[in-house]
Amino acid sequence: MPLPYISIFGGAGPIRPSSQAGEQTLRFDAGQDGALGNRFCIALSYQICYQLFAMYNVDKDFNRIVIDSLGKDGKSISALTKDLEERGIKQHRLIVTGYLRALTDMNILKEREVPPSKIYQPSKALPDSIYESVGKACRKIDPDADELILYTLSRLFKRPIFDTELKLAGVNRPIGRSASDNETKECKRIMARAGNVLTSSNALHPSREFPDKMSEVLTEMVLDIKDCRYAVMETRQTKLSLE
Repeated sequence: MPLPYISIFGGAGPIRPSSQAGEQTLRFDAGQDGALGNRFCIALSYQICYQLFAMYNVDKDFNRIVIDSLGKDGKSISALTKDLEERGIKQHRLIVTGYLRALTDMNILKEREVPPSKIYQPSKALPDSIYESVGKACRKIDPDADELILYTLSRLFKRPIFDTELKLAGVNRPIGRSASDNETKECKRIMARAGNVLTSSNALHPSREFPDKMSEVLTEMVLDIKDCRYAVMETRQTKLSLE
């Protein structure tokens, strides 16, 4: 049976099921419930395109692609759509519009009028990904931390780590030892189930182990993520006794 798809039209209103060429379709028709329809349309558009776009990108989720593309000064919908197409991501302008409006409602983006266009720009920086957090924490402990990064990620995820994942943590040189074909296939299956398609087939085991440094890495990550380093006693005070 053909997969169901969503048709989003300019009007806002109730959702009415319809059939088209034997396909299951949800169609947004113009109606009286304008405000509710708009909010529902935007929310559903966000959920649909988030799942779709996750399958296009190898290394990043779509949020980060959009933030990177918009840059500090922001872009119009047309300029963003064009930039995404140049990156190999082709989607209808309405889907991109719904995604941007959803991110604006979530205060990830802010919108400003520059007639005849609307410009969307980031309102705040995205938090670090797990890969970036691991990379930063490891480099605070060991400046030459590539092997430590691979070890930490493999312990966290309990599997071999793809070289594309290592690049997100700042590792850009060959390290580790290759996983078996069966292990690589299983890891790809796990990643695909989570909505990530990896073109790389190079999954890696750490060639060195750092069990004594693992707790330090996790401590650094928690302190940075929760922004509570201020509560740490960095040095011990020596109590002076005066006789």
